[in-house]
Amino acid sequence: MAIPSVDVAVVYLEYETDIIGRKTGFGYLVPSHEDSKVLGIVFDSCCFPAMNGTGQTRLTCMLGGRWFKDIFGDPKNVSMDTLLNVATEEVGKRFNTTDKPIRYKVILQKKCIPQYLVGHHIKLEKINEEIKENNLNLSLIGASYKGAGVPDCIYNARLSVEKYLKSLH
Repeated sequence: MAIPSVDVAVVYLEYETDIIGRKTGFGYLVPSHEDSKVLGIVFDSCCFPAMNGTGQTRLTCMLGGRWFKDIFGDPKNVSMDTLLNVATEEVGKRFNTTDKPIRYKVILQKKCIPQYLVGHHIKLEKINEEIKENNLNLSLIGASYKGAGVPDCIYNARLSVEKYLKSLH
């Protein structure tokens, strides 16, 4: 009953100048129908302004996901330079700049995003039935089960702790 997951490249970029201008906010996700190798870009400069230098721009680009192998091939063989180039080209297009980053870091996160396929809830029900039938003191917590976001993981961890504490009485 495996839950599949996909690879994502995370490319951190820092530019010497303010390349995003008036486009402030958290960032954006690219709709899957658009022709882009980038899943989304977070405007770190806007989210964490206390970490900025004067006029600098810091961005986090996420690439690949469900389409990683289609776009980049086998994650074991993709070069970090390729991922960096894709991220900087996308930033150049989206922000109309030819500036190059003054600092960058490329990290390939393997199997980091769970994929909730059709019938995911049925799979979870079966797993939970098995846990109950075998009287296991076990909770399923994490992005693979009931919500991939950090708030979901925290909420579900809290529910699991509360359930456990009630079982002690």
